[in-house]
Amino acid sequence: MPELYNLSALASALGRGGRHVALVSQIDAQRDTASRMTDLSHAVELVAQLAEVHSTPGRLFQSGVLWDAFSNVQGALFAQALILYGRATERPDPKRPLCFDLEAVVTSDELAAHRRLRTVRDRAIAHVDSEARQDWHTNVLVLLMGDDGTWRFRAPHNRTSYNTATFRDLQTSLETALKAGAAFGHRALLALGAALDAALKEDPRLKAVLENCVFDAQGYFGTSAEATSAIAAMLRDDEGMVVWNTQVSKPPTMGA
Repeated sequence: MPELYNLSALASALGRGGRHVALVSQIDAQRDTASRMTDLSHAVELVAQLAEVHSTPGRLFQSGVLWDAFSNVQGALFAQALILYGRATERPDPKRPLCFDLEAVVTSDELAAHRRLRTVRDRAIAHVDSEARQDWHTNVLVLLMGDDGTWRFRAPHNRTSYNTATFRDLQTSLETALKAGAAFGHRALLALGAALDAALKEDPRLKAVLENCVFDAQGYFGTSAEATSAIAAMLRDDEGMVVWNTQVSKPPTMGA
């Protein structure tokens, strides 16, 4: 049965000794890309759920969902999707030039939409400044003067769960980011395969280090032995992208 090896553990082991810097950098880039793509895919699911919720308020009310609950669901889906999008498209540290940088590959119009989303995230979702508060989190202070001379203060509010223009920006920007990220990930995986192949040829001792980095699926996922076995089987069966190892004399034929 094909063994699963933990390349993240390999990179850590090599990094401590300053060995195979090119390979370690490629592993880091691929891990980073995979994390970003996972966030983008999750954000797409949330946006699809939000579109469904927004299009069927009548059905939700008939099922007993109150308006406040409906608004809360909209706000939660939108905020989480926007946060995941922002996390996935954060510009990489200049010290990690091999990592995915969306802003470096999009058109000027796509970049403008992307920056509008980041502004909303930074000024109205993750944090709030005075200007954004007026657009997204408006409160007004009201004084009620009673006939008996008493004063009562009220603070009615108007909270915006999301707006249509921002939602459309998010939909199109997610499509753009997923397409660009997939293309980048394809190239990064080829580069990783080439770097691993070159490192194994250059350093005969590296194979032993790699074979000592068996992936501990149960430890990683924290599941039962049965569930872990199922997860490991899924990882083995998922074809994903195949990168041929040049150290294999002849790639197996299809169906072999």
